[in-house]
Amino acid sequence: MYILPKEEGRPEAGYWGYIVAVSKEQNHLPAMMESRDGTKWEALPPAKIEWGATPPGNYLEYGGCERINGKYYLIGGVNDYMGNKGYCMYTFVADNPRGPFRPDAEAFRLCGNSGKFVAWLAAWARGKDELLISNYSSMQHGERAPWMLALRKPVVDKDGHLRMGWWKGNEALKREPPLRLKEVMLNGEGKQGNYDVFYLDVTGKGCATVTGVEDGREHTFRLLCRKEMLELYIDDLLVQTYTRPPGSGKVGFLVGNAQAEFSGLSAWAMSFPGEGVAKISKPNDDPVAKYRAVIKSQDKAVFSKAALELRRWMEVHDPQRPTYHTMGPLDFTFDVNGPIYHDGKYHIFYANGGAAVLWSSPDLENWTYRNRIYTTAKYGDFWELPYLLPFGEKSVLIIGVCPVRYWVGAYDKTSFVFKPDGRVDSN
Repeated sequence: MYILPKEEGRPEAGYWGYIVAVSKEQNHLPAMMESRDGTKWEALPPAKIEWGATPPGNYLEYGGCERINGKYYLIGGVNDYMGNKGYCMYTFVADNPRGPFRPDAEAFRLCGNSGKFVAWLAAWARGKDELLISNYSSMQHGERAPWMLALRKPVVDKDGHLRMGWWKGNEALKREPPLRLKEVMLNGEGKQGNYDVFYLDVTGKGCATVTGVEDGREHTFRLLCRKEMLELYIDDLLVQTYTRPPGSGKVGFLVGNAQAEFSGLSAWAMSFPGEGVAKISKPNDDPVAKYRAVIKSQDKAVFSKAALELRRWMEVHDPQRPTYHTMGPLDFTFDVNGPIYHDGKYHIFYANGGAAVLWSSPDLENWTYRNRIYTTAKYGDFWELPYLLPFGEKSVLIIGVCPVRYWVGAYDKTSFVFKPDGRVDSN
């Protein structure tokens, strides 16, 4: 849930809450909550959307709403919508935080991909005295493993259209000194060649991303390359994020029915804090190599042993591990939700295989593992949520499987165990 203060600088005015999910009854509308103090929340009717000529989009994941120049900008993402098979983010604008929101038809697709899954959910984020947008993508071609992209600066033009811009803090990615460039001219003066062109992605009408350059004008560009990911900015506005198949590593620009001149080119290797610090003294004890050797093993015991060794090593040596990081004792933690404040403590739930796991903290810094409050193998791995909420004298446990399911039952606060009444409902 993204939290927006009702009035900047006046926390006593309360908060709006924009939930990532939609409401059950109206699956094309964003679910909302409201709070006076930011800890106790009440559900509201969904925010209103007036779709106009735009086809309603169902089951969008909403990345929050922010207030810019007196307007409210709600962003939501989904795949297989508006002719885009890939996952895309879309922009809705309103004069009121509750709506009605309207699709920004001229710049509706904020970011995303036409034919495949590359970029994923984007969400509003508040930096120090500035608004940002976070975004993640599948960094490697054909894979869905998520990587965080460079943070974006929201840019609203004179016509009120929201676009993604280059954030100055990303300059920290440059590792000094600059690289020495080897310039190669293709199809330029004195060079001839033929190329087969395949359009893998399109950004054009109805997109907030840059769709071209102006004839006779000088433009700047930034191109980020890491592993198989490419990300292009022109005049500090995002054009596209995409992945390429493994190849030669050469990158170029193709100019159609025109002539272009490039000058002032500079390049840097990317720099990450602590990169290269983690070292293993004995190659034979390298848990990364052991894991890679068995990553496709059908022997569950062999794979699990290698995965656990790698995980324990990463807990100590991973140079990019955050200072405060929620990590379970075994396996992966899916969809770690924001903490709930209840009975004087903060509580975090996450999915671990087919189990809902609970941790608690008095101060958001020191955490205690409570229990796997509920486990079932009937529906496979839980992939989103879980959430445990009070429901009259009982509790309701919501689990993200396909479809989302919920149980009503009793929750024991001493043993930290949830016991359903026996009935399971789904959306």
